[in-house]
Amino acid sequence: MITTGELVRARRAVSVVFAACGAAFGTWLARVPAVQDRLGLTTGQRAAGLFGLAAGSVVALLLAGAVITRIGSRAAAVVGAVVLCGGLPLVAVAPGAAAFVAALVVLGVGNSTLDVAMNAHAARVEEGYGRPIFAGFHAFWNIGGLAGSGADALAEAWHVPVAVHFPVAGGVLLVVAPAAVLGGFLRGPDRGQGGPAFAWPGRALVPLGAVRSAGSSPRGR
Repeated sequence: MITTGELVRARRAVSVVFAACGAAFGTWLARVPAVQDRLGLTTGQRAAGLFGLAAGSVVALLLAGAVITRIGSRAAAVVGAVVLCGGLPLVAVAPGAAAFVAALVVLGVGNSTLDVAMNAHAARVEEGYGRPIFAGFHAFWNIGGLAGSGADALAEAWHVPVAVHFPVAGGVLLVVAPAAVLGGFLRGPDRGQGGPAFAWPGRALVPLGAVRSAGSSPRGR
């Protein structure tokens, strides 16, 4: 039985993790030009890096459900936070275009893993409250993004290089996010944890999938 105190602590902890995730992504996003200048990247190389970020995100999204089913949202959130926050210094110290792309793959994997895990745990907390509170968690993601972008603006104004800024930001968030997870997330298994990691969609989704596929099919001129 989950107590009211545990739910309150979990709500605060999930809010902190949402904010940390937003801050980490905002930190990277607002200083893309500075990273490009530091590495002397061409537009094509920067695009390749963004593709790596998207690819890492998509792969992690596909696998995150199975991971959470296996280890639970609490443990998955710690893994995602460590990978995401560790990705920031990798971007900062990348010696060239190839390492830059690889670092952004790591960043994408961490971001999506943490994103799915913290949302899954937020749903568990909302269920315990018995009323809609999900919007508040997403508000904290935006607050974190604003904080990360604001710190970026100060770093730019004070001419702090990304080789210093990203490791410091990543280190701070690497302490904050896992501490919030381990100190406040609900213990015990999530609903469905330990069950099958994959299931075929139900019949109700078949017509929707057919309509979606037809709508996305290329049309002739």
